[in-house]
Parts: sequence; C-alpha cells; structure tokens
Amino acid sequence: MKKRETHTFDAPIDQVWAMVTDPASHVAKAERAGHDNVEIVEEDVVDDRIRIRIARDVTLELPGFAKKVLSPKNHIISTDEWSDNGDGTYGGTFTTQFKDGAPVDLKGTTLIAPDGDDKTTYEVEIQLSIKVPMLGKKLENWAETDVEEQIRNEFAAGDEWLAKR
Repeated sequence: MKKRETHTFDAPIDQVWAMVTDPASHVAKAERAGHDNVEIVEEDVVDDRIRIRIARDVTLELPGFAKKVLSPKNHIISTDEWSDNGDGTYGGTFTTQFKDGAPVDLKGTTLIAPDGDDKTTYEVEIQLSIKVPMLGKKLENWAETDVEEQIRNEFAAGDEWLAKR
C-alpha cells in the first residue's frame, strides 16, 4: 500500500524546520498518537540535518482475522532523517523497525516546502507492506485506516507544536 498526504502548516518554513529538528517534537508526535514508553534512543542534530531514532510501544485494535498473525502490541523503533535540500525545501526519509518480529515493512519520504511567506506545505508518502501469505493485502487494506489516522495525528501534533511557539 502506498499513501500520500499533504498538509499546510500556518507557519513559515524556518519555524517548521525548527520543529522538525527539535527531538522533543518527535516525542510529542508519538505521545499524541497514544504510543507508550516513548524514548529517544539516538539523536544527531546539526544545522542542516537531523537523524533521530525513537523507540515506543504501539497498541492496535486488530480485526479478528489479523489476531492470528499479528500482535496487538508492538515495540517499534522509527528512524527519521531530514536534511536541507539546498533549494529552500527540506526532505527526508523514515523507516520503522518492529522489534517483536511483526512481518511489517513501513517506510516513506517527507518534504516541507514554503507556501508563500507564512505557510509551509508538508508532504508525506508512506509505503506499507505486510508479508503474510494470503492475508498480506487484506491486512494492508485494513491498515490503511490506521495509517491515515496516524498521518492526521502527526499533522495535528505539528499544528499544536507550532501554535505554542
């Protein structure tokens, strides 16, 4: 499954970039999504790039057909990398590692770009595959709703973060 979403922040790109490069904003994003035991396990922040790894426990409401092949609670580590593209935009990648052996591959790309002087467009593209014979595509279709909710939560967390600054 591939999913692309776009959101406009009511803040100039320098403020959005400051949020992206602040590890605390990544923690706030995970906590707002209802994840537990959120912890930064690695951070490398310099002026034009960030690499951050965050561990957390994620609990999902699984449909009956999924309970035999997936655990409702997973310990995951996400790695986000962002850098200055040199053209006034900033882009990145993210990957998610499921530590409990879930057969899930979740990764994607991100981009922020100025939208005039006082707004910033944030684009995220997610690629999700669930490697379970005969059920993988059905699980991916089910997960699409969770992915959309996660994206909305991340955009809302960004809006909240920027409103406090």
